[in-house]
Amino acid sequence: PEKAAFFQAEDDVIVGIRGWIRRTVTAIVAAEACETDPTLCENLREMAEVNRWLIDGPPRTFREACQWIAWFNMASRTYNRDGAGGQLDVLLWPYYQRDLAEGRIDEETAVFILACLLLNDTRYYQLGGPDPHGRDQTNRLSFLILEAAHRLGSTCNLTIRVHDGLDPELLRQGVRNLLVDRQG
Repeated sequence: PEKAAFFQAEDDVIVGIRGWIRRTVTAIVAAEACETDPTLCENLREMAEVNRWLIDGPPRTFREACQWIAWFNMASRTYNRDGAGGQLDVLLWPYYQRDLAEGRIDEETAVFILACLLLNDTRYYQLGGPDPHGRDQTNRLSFLILEAAHRLGSTCNLTIRVHDGLDPELLRQGVRNLLVDRQG
């Protein structure tokens, strides 16, 4: 009973965020109705579908996971300006692998979705680095995230976790991007 006000406040925040997503879906649907470009129409349709699902359901796909992270970023920044986004390549890896295996995504689409996520917020994300047993966590998505940041052409808050077992190509690509993009 003494924590009831706290839990009610938490529930109110969740209800508010869900309402925010619902209003966004309404705006996306309205934008789709006015759009004449078939490619943009399809993207808007997918955006509405993804966000409708996220109102009540957990992410099932790579795009849904990235959209959920974007919503989390916006909501959490509202309250405390936190900036840590975690090990992005590891967090998204199961969604990416599943979508790739099931033909829902290709690398080019993944790079586009990742660039949209990186554009959403300058959250601090880590790539590569050791797992709790010292094994390197670099995967194909680590490189796609670097590529998304490179194509975005603006400063992204990405860190490659350097350690003795790091995939040397990830470090080379990160340094290449720093020199070419001049965003470091």
